[in-house]
Amino acid sequence: MLNWPDVARSLLQRIHREAVGGIPDPRTGALLEEVLAAPGVPRRWHTPDFTSDLLPVVPVEFAKDGLTLRYFSMVTTVGTPQDIAAQEVRLESFFPTDDVTAEHRWA
Repeated sequence: MLNWPDVARSLLQRIHREAVGGIPDPRTGALLEEVLAAPGVPRRWHTPDFTSDLLPVVPVEFAKDGLTLRYFSMVTTVGTPQDIAAQEVRLESFFPTDDVTAEHRWA
């Protein structure tokens, strides 16, 4: 992954927000603690940054054997206030951002 620091920071900020948003979720809090305890996680990521805007999509770049594929990732949360079980469902989808990626066929 070419842009891992950007992707990781964005995902951590999302987890920070989900851990404190709405009804506190012990599993999300535990996930956040586990990720932040991993080696190499910058100290500045340990504190939520509620002043920065989260992008509606996360650009992700992969490279292998001279080929670079670029996608954007979008997370969709399913649910309504009446259905607590569906409120926890999240779907992540990846979409190509250029012609090379769109035309690539995985073997």
